[in-house]
Amino acid sequence: MLLRIPPEIIDEIIGWIDHPGTLRSSCLVCHDWLPASRHRLLGIVYIPDAVTYDLFLTRVVRCEDMRACLASIRTFVIGDGKNPDLRAPTIFHDLAGLLPSLDTLILDSLDWIKHPPHPRAPLTLSRFANVRELGLFSITFPSFGYFRRMVTFLPSLARLTLSDFTWPHPHQTPFYDVAPEPQTTPLLKSILVLSDVQSGDDRAACLNTLLVWLSRSPFRRSLRSASVPEGILGRKSGVLWNDIGPSLTALEIHSTRPFCGEPVADLTGFPNLQCLSILMTYRWSTVLNVTRTVTSHLHDLLLLMRVPEHLLHPPDTGSWRKPDEVPASSPPLARLQGELNRVFAEDTAMAQLDAVLDAANFRQLQALRFYFNAGGSPKGDDERKAISHQILQLFSKHTPKLYARGILTVDFLFEANDKEIMRNYWRACSPVSQLREFGSKATCTDSPYMNRLDEMD
Repeated sequence: MLLRIPPEIIDEIIGWIDHPGTLRSSCLVCHDWLPASRHRLLGIVYIPDAVTYDLFLTRVVRCEDMRACLASIRTFVIGDGKNPDLRAPTIFHDLAGLLPSLDTLILDSLDWIKHPPHPRAPLTLSRFANVRELGLFSITFPSFGYFRRMVTFLPSLARLTLSDFTWPHPHQTPFYDVAPEPQTTPLLKSILVLSDVQSGDDRAACLNTLLVWLSRSPFRRSLRSASVPEGILGRKSGVLWNDIGPSLTALEIHSTRPFCGEPVADLTGFPNLQCLSILMTYRWSTVLNVTRTVTSHLHDLLLLMRVPEHLLHPPDTGSWRKPDEVPASSPPLARLQGELNRVFAEDTAMAQLDAVLDAANFRQLQALRFYFNAGGSPKGDDERKAISHQILQLFSKHTPKLYARGILTVDFLFEANDKEIMRNYWRACSPVSQLREFGSKATCTDSPYMNRLDEMD
């Protein structure tokens, strides 16, 4: 007797399939499998080049038999990070009002100076009524005003992710192009700036203009979390953090330049912070200088520290030795343990940090999560347990008051370079990227713009 599985069970099973090839095959199994397989397959539409976009328009958007499937699209990705000549100037006009379930829109590697869109194209974004997440990666806008209108006319936008965005003459953005406010009450809750910037370059000027505009618009009252480079938090950045800061409850300070001078982050303008992350630091004085400026009552503090590769694997000095002489070197685990002892012992900021975290505004601290990276070390569970135990013992020795509170945990990240570390942290650890204040049931790893980080160069 042939067992017949109820169709709702089949739909549930197909709903757990992620591999596009498997979903395409399941579409061909039988007529009963087709609706669920097609719905799942079209959940994320990825357009890497102009040819694929034209095929999508002709075979789906303009095809009467397939147009009903547009309601299945929840995520739409334009660009692949490798094709800056992708022509998509009419994307908003082509798709306006046709994607009722679209939740996430990602635009990647588009040069709108070389291929300019229609000046009124952002107005059509008001017809993307359910888009809550917007990711902009490596985008060259015609002007800041164009970027501002894109963000403003998405009525349900709750999360904005930015990386390497710019526009012409960023240092000359006119004042009137910064001040205008949205027409409706904004819903923007979170902004993530994933790229690092250095003062003086165009990207820093564009980011500064964006944040100044946010500080003068109603968005300053709706924002709850932010992830920004350390340099933008300085007293001399020009950003009006006193206007944005009071609404933020989660802040992430990051840098992919861990060996630069001490940051000048000033957190006195963030009186309501509950969660603070300090990433890519190697000196305890960095943590000390930042936490000293905290005036809020923190609940969570996250630290990501990386031991430099050259300290664990010192280069050959080139000194003379006999031909048959093998240079003496300690095992990687021993070098790592020695480097940890040196960092904790030589940095007098540890003792001062213990006093700072014992202040009244840190008495409500419920968790201090210490994420540690040393390239490919330690290897194996035994080495990880040894390093974790050593780190806890060093905290016990140098910050006894903090250790006695029982709120410290140690975890590891194993990527080889700075960008890989940041990708893993943002995907799996970052409270800012995981924060979902707008009703979504998805987790951080389900978020397509976080998956996009895996392909960033």
